[in-house]
Formats: sequence, structure tokens, C-alpha cells
Amino acid sequence: MNVLELRIGNLVTINNEKHHPKMKGVPLIVCGVEKLCSDEDSFVMLNNVDEKNNIVIPAFSQIDRFIEPIELSGEIMLKFGFIEFFHGIYSTWAFEEFSNNFSVDQDSDGFNFQIYGGWLELNYVHQLQNIYFALTGEELEFKTK
Repeated sequence: MNVLELRIGNLVTINNEKHHPKMKGVPLIVCGVEKLCSDEDSFVMLNNVDEKNNIVIPAFSQIDRFIEPIELSGEIMLKFGFIEFFHGIYSTWAFEEFSNNFSVDQDSDGFNFQIYGGWLELNYVHQLQNIYFALTGEELEFKTK
């Protein structure tokens, strides 16, 4: 994963079987990125999304080659507070509040965001978070329960 795509607050996971096997697939929050001067690697500072269950590993750093994006899914969209509206062969994910007209469409090919008459394919959580922040200036709130 390219760390240049990450912002503080993005959700990612890690795949480091040797040092953190219990963390594979666990959503983690990016707290910072530090570029190492001596080589091409970067350290990504991470923290557990669910602070109450943050007993496995407190905040820690991970080399960028072990950072993996989290794929978008209906379950993830619900945790961000989106509601699914069915339209036959596709769905629209939007918020219940009418003041927030941000929406994402989903069909058999995946999730898409319409912008300037075209479609932007969204495959990963950090992409959704970044486009939402860029357009609204606000962070998406991820609900763990």
C-alpha cells in the first residue's frame, strides 16, 4: 500500500504474521507516518479503533510494507452510519440526515462515487474517508458497536 494515500484518521489493517499475528484483519487508525531517512521504508503509527478493547497492543508503529487497506463492504458502510437504499439492480448508500447529501452507489462491480458527471471507483475504506473529508471537511465516524 502506498503510504502517500494515507491521512491521520484513516483505517487500515496489517499483515505481519511474524510480529503481530493477532492483529491481521483488525481495523487500526493511522496516527502518523514517519519517513525513514536511511532507506525507502516508512513507519506508520497505529492505534486500535476500539479504545476499550485496546489491550492486545497499545499504539505502535509498523513498517509500511505490512500495511494493508480495508476493502469496502456493506458492513463497513453501516459502521460509518450509512443507510442502504435499494434501487433494483443497484443500491445507494447515504445518510439519513437530509443536510448531508453525500452518497455512494453500489452495483455488482463494487462501490462508486459520482463526481463531475463521472464515476470514481472506491475499493477501500481509506479512499472513502479521503473523498468524504475532501468534500465535507469532516471525518467519517466509525462505530465499533
